[in-house]
Amino acid sequence: MSLRMMFGILLLAAALAAETARSDEAPAGAEGAKFKGSADLPGAVQIVTGFSDDKQVVTVIFRNLEAAVDGTRGPLVDTRVATVSLPMDNKDKEVRITQDIRGFVIAQQGARAALIVQAAGKTTVIDLKKARLKDKEKAEPEGAVKQARDRARAQAKDHPRRDRLAEGFDFMHRIQGTVPAGANYQATFLLLVERDTDAGSALLTIDTFDVAIVKPPAKKKD
Repeated sequence: MSLRMMFGILLLAAALAAETARSDEAPAGAEGAKFKGSADLPGAVQIVTGFSDDKQVVTVIFRNLEAAVDGTRGPLVDTRVATVSLPMDNKDKEVRITQDIRGFVIAQQGARAALIVQAAGKTTVIDLKKARLKDKEKAEPEGAVKQARDRARAQAKDHPRRDRLAEGFDFMHRIQGTVPAGANYQATFLLLVERDTDAGSALLTIDTFDVAIVKPPAKKKD
């Protein structure tokens, strides 16, 4: 190896060492700065889940499961589709379940929102106005549903919360369903919002999804 080549290698090594030292230095004004909350995939639907002790209730909390249109710009229609799959241990017989869908909707004059759910072999078009929650209906759940929801909330505690605008409202709709013996559970949500060409904004979001196995009635004693 020539002296010129050795000298070049030494210069390169010194330059790399100096660059590494500079990268380790804190930038001016960065002292005390820190990240907060949790990382996000903007626009991508994300979920966390929580189960009750007996594994007969599950709560799914969604992030970014929403569709929206703006009354002043952008497209006239927006849709969002998401599917949730939950394996089940039900080899011997069919299972009856309840499915509670909770969310928030706002549709100004000149805009509309629709929610369709395909779950447990049944297609349901939810009447959002009839599903509107009143203040007295917003009480926290109890028992196994509370266990599942609390555990899901613990995982989603750093998720940013969307502001509830005054003209919108929370909704909840329950769907009864049956999962055939040997089948897994699956639910698909279709959110659709649209606006007129000259006005109207709308937002439809699903926050929480509770699925509970309905226990069969106790057998009467002879």
